[in-house]
Amino acid sequence: MKPDANAFISGGFFLTMPVGRPQFLTTLVPDLILTLSNCFAEIAPDDWADEGYNYEDQERIEEALKFGIPASAVPSLVAQFTQAVRSNHLTNFFPSLSLAQEFYHHCTNKERVALIGIGLEPSLIPSVLAQLKDDVNQGYGLIERVNEKEPLEPGGEILGYEPLGFEGTKFHSWLCHNAPEDAYQKFGIRPNSHGFIDSLADAVRVTENLKATGAEPAIWEPWLIVQYQNAVESSSTP
Repeated sequence: MKPDANAFISGGFFLTMPVGRPQFLTTLVPDLILTLSNCFAEIAPDDWADEGYNYEDQERIEEALKFGIPASAVPSLVAQFTQAVRSNHLTNFFPSLSLAQEFYHHCTNKERVALIGIGLEPSLIPSVLAQLKDDVNQGYGLIERVNEKEPLEPGGEILGYEPLGFEGTKFHSWLCHNAPEDAYQKFGIRPNSHGFIDSLADAVRVTENLKATGAEPAIWEPWLIVQYQNAVESSSTP
């Protein structure tokens, strides 16, 4: 039985671009991998989406074009995002699903972009707090989301759990360490068809093993990965 996304604390929403599986990664994961790690994939939003950061107009356009967002849509989207983050200028996530959907709506090749939300199981909050010293910025850009305890939006497709390490406002992934192979060899834990871990207990076990076996200093937790674009496409169909 899949978990209820609404029971998880929202870690924000993102656009990410699936990438071909690098040769060093185990074939246990799909040929096309989906991840929230900036080590592998282009992830939005970022500083370019906030007027408070010094970017030339052309630079913002070039960043948006990576996701197939046309130049004509950039001023409006940047204005909306700037308004949404005006109180804290945290630019490493979309604070609401509706804002992420607005950006996704303008992606001209939606097959190349995934609209993702991530959720933290509430019982893991003490673990997050205990690891703040492991991030160079003491969890800045993440702890604000966790402290809000805002439920993750329902309505998406639950894909599984991705062990992610938050460091310097970005995420590392278990993929960075080819951990799917290690998890299978040590624990018999195999990624599902999406490349994620089906059960929270297994994801916690893998994440704890990563911390114990030399993963880079970061706030490592298993995050529930929820994909929302199918709901967006359905609602926009006449």
